Amino acid sequence: MNASSKHDRRSLFHSICDENRLRLSRIARFYGRSDADDLLQDILLQLWCSLPKFQHQCSTGTWCFRVAINTAITWQRARRTKVTTINIEMPATLATNTASDTHQQQMLERFLDSLPEIDRATLIMHLENFSHAEIAETMGVGQGAIRTRLCRIRKRLKQWEQD
Repeated sequence: MNASSKHDRRSLFHSICDENRLRLSRIARFYGRSDADDLLQDILLQLWCSLPKFQHQCSTGTWCFRVAINTAITWQRARRTKVTTINIEMPATLATNTASDTHQQQMLERFLDSLPEIDRATLIMHLENFSHAEIAETMGVGQGAIRTRLCRIRKRLKQWEQD
């Protein structure tokens, strides 16, 4: 690798990290909880290592999210066997002052925890305002499948709230 391509890779990496900083932090906080900083480091390392394979067939944001979610899921699976209790912490970006808002955020967290990994990732992307096309591209399915999955998640949420 010559000096110019190293500079280009470094520049692209910094650009991707800057553009997706908040999303990466939220993913790390949700999946990593009290170990969010460790997970974020793993995500950044995986982004750096995967960058030479990035073929620009999708947007950098979609690619970044895909790498981050896959890294977080893998990281969480590995930790499940090691961790017996999980401390739930709310991301600082979601923290509010009212007890009602805090209760709603805790309910959302518990609901997300109850979802299968694919549904959880889909809902997180939806909450991050990704379009159905971007979610479909990231998940490797059609937009119809995403609409169906989100509809089923909504139904599950209504059922979950009633229980």
